[in-house]
Amino acid sequence: MINDRYNTSSYIATWQCAALFGLLSLGSLYAGFGVLGGFLLFVALLAICAYGWGRLALYGVSAAMKAQSCHAYPGQDMDVHFTLKNEKCLPLLWLEWVQPYPANGCLTAPEDFVVCDVTHPEAQTPIEPVLCRRFSFIHWYATVTWTSVFHAQCRGVYHPQTIDLHTGDGFGLRVEKGTFPLDTSPVFVVYPKRVAVSTQVFFKNAWSASTGPHGTIEDVTVLRGIRDYQPNDSFKRINWRLAARGGGLSVNVYDRISPRSVYFFVDTATFAGVEEDNRAFEETLSVVGSVIAELFAKDMAVGLYLPAASEESAFCVELEQSSLSDCLLALALCDCDNPAARFSQQSIADLLASQSGNVYYVCYDGQKGRFSALFEEVGITRFSVISHCEPDLDTPTGIDTSDISLYTIRDFQRGEL
Repeated sequence: MINDRYNTSSYIATWQCAALFGLLSLGSLYAGFGVLGGFLLFVALLAICAYGWGRLALYGVSAAMKAQSCHAYPGQDMDVHFTLKNEKCLPLLWLEWVQPYPANGCLTAPEDFVVCDVTHPEAQTPIEPVLCRRFSFIHWYATVTWTSVFHAQCRGVYHPQTIDLHTGDGFGLRVEKGTFPLDTSPVFVVYPKRVAVSTQVFFKNAWSASTGPHGTIEDVTVLRGIRDYQPNDSFKRINWRLAARGGGLSVNVYDRISPRSVYFFVDTATFAGVEEDNRAFEETLSVVGSVIAELFAKDMAVGLYLPAASEESAFCVELEQSSLSDCLLALALCDCDNPAARFSQQSIADLLASQSGNVYYVCYDGQKGRFSALFEEVGITRFSVISHCEPDLDTPTGIDTSDISLYTIRDFQRGEL
C-alpha cells in the first residue's frame, strides 16, 4: 500500500499541465475547434482543482498520540491513544497514517495497523518497515480518535517522534505527504524479562549475615516516633517511661538504615559476537534486571554502570540518584554490538571514591584480563564476578582469591544462595 502510493501523483495535477492545457484550449477555440477546445478546457480546470485540492489536503490536519503507561515487561500490553483532526472545510477522501516500526520488534503491531515497507522510487529494496493505518473518509472539521493495543514482545525502546500522513485530492490525481512532529511523543520502554531470582547473597555480603525480609535494619539511636501497642509487638520496643506516666502502652518506632549499596558493572563488550541471536546477553540482562528490581523492593540502594565506545557516551546511574526506572531504562537501551566498548578507569575511580558499595562485575565468561585491568589498577581488590558461563578461576596477579566471589547467573536463578 505504501509502495503503490509513494509517488503516484499524476502529471496532470500540476500547475505546468494546467497552464499548458489552458493555452491549448484557448488556441483550439481561437482556431474554431470548439469541441477540442472545450475538452482541453475541462482538463485544465480538472488539473487546477486537483492541484489546489491536493495542496490544501494537509492544511489544518494534526496528529497526536499518547499513552498513560509507557513502561512494560515482555508479555504485557500498553494502550496507546491516537487523535487525528481535520480542521478545515474540505473533507479527506482517503488518508494513510504512517509511523516507524518499533526497533528490533520490541512491540508487536496492533491489530488495526498493517506492517508495510517504504521504498523510494529509485531504490531496489525496501528502506524500512512502517506501521500504517488507512482511513477512507474524514469529514470536514472532524476529529477521529481510537485506541490501539501494543504488546510488549522483547527488551527495547520505541520512541516515535514524527508521524507521516499521506492524502490527496478527491480525483485521485495528486498525493500529498507531510511529516508531523509529535508535541508529546511518548517513549515506550520494554524492560528486560522479569524472572524469579534470589537476592540473599547481596545482604550477606553487606552485613556478613542474613537480615530480615527487607534489606534494612532499625537504628535504635534515632527515634522517629511512637505508636499504639499491637499484640505482635516485642516487649523490648515498649516505651516504658510513657507507660509509667499513665500514657498507656506505646511502642517506639526507630529510623531504618540501609546496608552498604550495590554497584553493577555490566560489561556488554564481552557478549559481542558470542551468539547471533544474543540469547546469552538477553538472559543475563533479565537476571540482572530482576535482581535490581528485587533489591529496590527491599530498600537497598543500587547503582549501574555500562561501558561505551567513548567515555563521554558511557551510561552511569549513580547511587545517590538511582531509581528502579532509571536502571531498567539503561538496561533496555544497552546493546552488545560494539566489542570495543570499554569502561573508563578514571571514571570508576572517581565514582567509587565518593560512593560506598559492593561491586559486582557482570560479564559473559569472566576472563581474568577484563576485570583485572578494570579494577586492579584503580585499587579495587574486593569484588564479585557474575558471568553467564562458568567464570575463569585463574586469579589475576596481585589480587587475593579470597577477595573475589565468583557466580553465574544460574546461581541466582536457582535460588540456592
